[in-house]
Amino acid sequence: MLTPSNIRFDRSKQQYFYHPSDRLVSDYQLRKIHYKAILATSQWSDRLVDSLQSKDITFSDFQLQVATQLKNLKVASLELSKGGKSNTFALDYLGQANQLRQIDYPALKKLFLEIKEGKHSAKMVKSRLRNFWKSSRQAFESGIKSRAELRGHDFAIRILAIADHCEDCVTFAKLGIQPIYRLPLPTEQCRCSFNCRCSYYTGSYKSLSDRFHG
Repeated sequence: MLTPSNIRFDRSKQQYFYHPSDRLVSDYQLRKIHYKAILATSQWSDRLVDSLQSKDITFSDFQLQVATQLKNLKVASLELSKGGKSNTFALDYLGQANQLRQIDYPALKKLFLEIKEGKHSAKMVKSRLRNFWKSSRQAFESGIKSRAELRGHDFAIRILAIADHCEDCVTFAKLGIQPIYRLPLPTEQCRCSFNCRCSYYTGSYKSLSDRFHG
């Protein structure tokens, strides 16, 4: 559903490009690609839940498909933000594997048990699964941040999308320009969590100074 092989990061130009057309990809376009992938995965899981309800698939098959898709989406999200597999390193994959093992899979196992015990309606199961897909933004945004730091960017600005925002996101946006290490990533330290629609702009203090004083 998400094909990070279509995106590459040129280290010499410090920019993202479509492959093989070599058309420039902005950070905004990159986020749009990822958002569409989450929507497509949500539609897929809605159909999967319907198949489970109609007994077209077994519960074991349902569990396997959901767990596999979660792993694939998170890894693909990381690779997309890093600019393809060639720019994604062993340490990146290890961090994502730890996240899956320590947080995601135990939460998914708990959801599977609740479904098996009949504690959730089909509508609720679909909603819960969407939250798992949205959680892939953590992998995506962390990759964007690390790539920005390699570009020499050292400041960030939180940008509010056209959506309802929690008070935390509004507070972060009001801070304006902040050191990149200090400003939390979208989905982090905010009450809207994985439903966060914020983005952020990064840059370097030097280029900002050159623009005004050069």
